[in-house]
Amino acid sequence: MDDGLLEDIAGRIAEADERLRLYSYELGLKAAACSSVLPIHVGRKLLEAAAGRSRECDEAEKKLAALRSFLSSYAASQAELEDTERRIGQADDEIRMLSIRLGAMIYEECSLSLLDKEAFRIVYDDVREDERLRREEGNVLSRFLLRGQLKVRQRGEESRFLSYADLVKTGGLGSQLGSGKAEEALRCIQALEDERQSLSCDKSRLEAILSEGRERYREAVRGGEETLSGEAAARKAAEESALTEYGSYLYSRGSEWVDKDTPQELLDILSAMLEVHGQRDELVRSRSRIERDSKVEDCRAMIESEEGKIAVLEREKARIDREIQAIREEIGALEEKIRRLDDGKV
Repeated sequence: MDDGLLEDIAGRIAEADERLRLYSYELGLKAAACSSVLPIHVGRKLLEAAAGRSRECDEAEKKLAALRSFLSSYAASQAELEDTERRIGQADDEIRMLSIRLGAMIYEECSLSLLDKEAFRIVYDDVREDERLRREEGNVLSRFLLRGQLKVRQRGEESRFLSYADLVKTGGLGSQLGSGKAEEALRCIQALEDERQSLSCDKSRLEAILSEGRERYREAVRGGEETLSGEAAARKAAEESALTEYGSYLYSRGSEWVDKDTPQELLDILSAMLEVHGQRDELVRSRSRIERDSKVEDCRAMIESEEGKIAVLEREKARIDREIQAIREEIGALEEKIRRLDDGKV
């Protein structure tokens, strides 16, 4: 039962110690914050040490915050680059699809002789060649020879349509298109190409940003962030320790600096610390009393055990004494027999 009670008291003492540590830190922190206006002359060296630890802590946290801000910005740039590349690919696909459609419309208009023959000469050449192949395909003798050529031209149809669209874009022939749909397709292509150009500029800008910060990013990934994080945590722990030591010292020397001008918030902390110290002292006294009582009980148990040993030994001694007495009586009887033999009486 005492062991359980002592364990409970030990836990409550540990809780009181932790509360005193937190109160000491709070007292040191708040006293340091208003040290310039408070007439606190005790513990100046401890205050200066705490101030130094605070500056070191701030510097370490600023370095860590700057690195994390950089990593966040770098990750955002990476994501933006990936999105930009995706949009460029999407624009390329749409431009290609619309260019093929535009080229098909140009081919159709040329097949109907609706466009300027000189400006669209290469398209008309293809139209004539396709018509020739279709006509000659009807000839049984040449059918097998021409079938391969037709297939080749059909497979290259998209490339040809793309070249027609390029002809219009690079040659400035948009105004000569005869179809409103073709003109609309051309406008969509040009808008997409303008958008793609803007995206390409964004891509170059993002690649430059990522290239400039790549070595710093690699260093952070290889452990730079972890190192700074550990350093910041160590600096923070050192600051807390210094402020706790300062606050504990102020508490122990309260009579030297507390006066009528002491802020109420500091007085409240001191009052709370006094209360916890009183509770802790009572717990320590209870522990000492229990330990003392336990030692008394142990001693009594040892006395009882030793007395039991004495009782056993005394019983054994009585038995031995009886045996000794019996042996002595036997010896006496033998000695009496010897005397009788010597006297000739036997």
